[in-house]
Amino acid sequence: HSDVNGILMEAYSDGAYLVGASAKNPRNHLKPFIHWTIQQLRPDQLEESFHLINSVYAKIYKGMGSLDATLSNEVRTPVRKRFGFNSPEHKMAKDLVKLSDDAKRILVKTNKAVVYQNCSDRIEFTTAEINQAIADNIDHPDPLHRAVILLTLSGSRPLELLGNRATYTPNDEMGDHWVNQDYVAKRSNDNYPPLTKPIIHLTSTEFISKVAKLREDLSVPYPNPVTPDGKLDTSLSADTNKVARKIFGDKEGVKLYTGRKIYGNLSYRYFRKSTKLFGKNPEFSIWLNNVLGHSEGCLGTSNHYSTIDISD
Repeated sequence: HSDVNGILMEAYSDGAYLVGASAKNPRNHLKPFIHWTIQQLRPDQLEESFHLINSVYAKIYKGMGSLDATLSNEVRTPVRKRFGFNSPEHKMAKDLVKLSDDAKRILVKTNKAVVYQNCSDRIEFTTAEINQAIADNIDHPDPLHRAVILLTLSGSRPLELLGNRATYTPNDEMGDHWVNQDYVAKRSNDNYPPLTKPIIHLTSTEFISKVAKLREDLSVPYPNPVTPDGKLDTSLSADTNKVARKIFGDKEGVKLYTGRKIYGNLSYRYFRKSTKLFGKNPEFSIWLNNVLGHSEGCLGTSNHYSTIDISD
């Protein structure tokens, strides 16, 4: 990164590529440069550029997991935003800017091994522990404590709830605990109906009221909860992670997304037979796909939500 910074600053002494708030005094110049360049390139220049980008990034990011995520965030996503989802340019980026097939197979195999190990050594909770955590923190004076609990009770992603992206409305037809959620992070286009899902512990009106109060209280310490490139503010993410570990007993492996796993398990236990919206008696992965907003092709994702064990 140091070498790349020097090359770019010498080639662009006017700092033309340092555009937007996220590009002010960056530690690594490659990301703002690539974002800026993608906006300048003609469609006929993309193919050659994608080959070059793939080569450069492979030399800088040695970890396959970080390389795959970085290529998606810094290259494929800007292309999608400029040219449109599944446009010819976007399809070309997905085809050319990616891990090699061998590297992808190794990464998938490694990830499966990690999930297998986590499912073998699950984090244990009791419903009494979880209920106590809810009672102790749902009205806590520190908004970060309330943030962790509201994420747990709703299963929402931090970007959706804490980033003020999602709007929640009561679904009275389904019952007192059900809401519609209009925005779902990680969906690459808007051709989806709102999520319909239950809220644990709170009624829908109580939940919506508490979310509004939380967002108001967080607006002072975190006035810009979402970065210009659409990510949750790193300070807000790190701070809520610390609080989550404290709330859930500082157990090994606990982090903010543990609350989402708790939601997946408890919502399935409490609500799966209260509705036929997702089938007469939906299997766990089917339930998760619907209440968490996963695609139909992500049935294997339920393995990630089986790494915790909740006993009575």
